[in-house]
Amino acid sequence: MERLRKVTQLVGNVTCPGAAEPAIIKKAQQRLHFLRVLRKYNLNSSLLLAFYRSSIESILTYCITVWYSSCTMADRERLQRIIKAAQKIIGCPLPSLTDIFTSRCLTRAKNITKDNTHPGFILFDLLPSRRRYSGHHTSTGTLSNGETWFNSSTQPCSPKEAACFLD
Repeated sequence: MERLRKVTQLVGNVTCPGAAEPAIIKKAQQRLHFLRVLRKYNLNSSLLLAFYRSSIESILTYCITVWYSSCTMADRERLQRIIKAAQKIIGCPLPSLTDIFTSRCLTRAKNITKDNTHPGFILFDLLPSRRRYSGHHTSTGTLSNGETWFNSSTQPCSPKEAACFLD
């Protein structure tokens, strides 16, 4: 029982709304300052983009597949404002937080479908068309809220996306 309590405390600290979220925004804003300083010294935009991806985006998207679903729209907008500010500094388009979440979920789903020992492997049943995965019906609300990464990855996808699962 004590072990379960420790795991619950660890998972509780990962969610977006709560004590950790303002710290994430503060840390990302501090890193934006360094990005501005690098821009002031006329660094190439590809180097600025590399700095953004390694120092700012990594902070904003750490465990995004866990906490993104529980974030409020206000939290998402505050995080998106940081991305927009970095986009203006760098001078090239950056993926939105929603796009990053979607791509990470698809990557995670692809990895699960490749590993038949993963506990979530049974949640992915390929339909006879071999283009889509079937949705699972549950009696509880665990997988039916539409925001969990399992459900978002079982939505219809294009043939190109389906091909990446079949590789």
